[in-house]
Amino acid sequence: MNYRVVIETRAIRDIDEATGWIAAQASDAAERWFTAIEAEINSLARFPERCPRAREDGLFKYELRQLVFGRRHGRYRVIFTICEDAVHVLHVRHGARPAMTKAEIEDLLPPI
Repeated sequence: MNYRVVIETRAIRDIDEATGWIAAQASDAAERWFTAIEAEINSLARFPERCPRAREDGLFKYELRQLVFGRRHGRYRVIFTICEDAVHVLHVRHGARPAMTKAEIEDLLPPI
C-alpha cells in the first residue's frame, strides 16, 4: 500500500527554518540538506511503520512515530502519525532538543 504524505504547516515551517540556518553556515549544504530531507520524508509513502515510535508516543491518542534524518550533530527527528491512507508529518525537530511536552503535541496535531 502507498500512503499519501501530507506535510503539515508546522513541519514546513520547521524545514524552512532549518534550511535557513544551514544556509547561513554554507548555502550549498542547505540545498543538499533540503533535497535529502524531502526525499526521506517522501519515502514514508512506502512502509512508514518501519520507523520506530517517537519517545513522545503515548502522550496523546494518536500513535507518534519518528524518522531520524542526518548524522551526529546534524540529526533531525521527523515526527509523524499515520491516519488511514495518509502519513501526516507534524514536526521536524533537531535531535538535540528535549522530548516534546503533551501541550506541544496537542498543538501539532491536525484535525484528522
